[in-house]
Amino acid sequence: MKRGSQSCSTCIIFKNSVGAQVAIESLGVEL
Repeated sequence: MKRGSQSCSTCIIFKNSVGAQVAIESLGVEL
């Protein structure tokens, strides 16, 4: 789960709406 970290996050976003906000915020912080 090192290389597919971002890919996995995207998949989770589509499956979990709540997780989407958290994932987006996490990615936004890094970006």
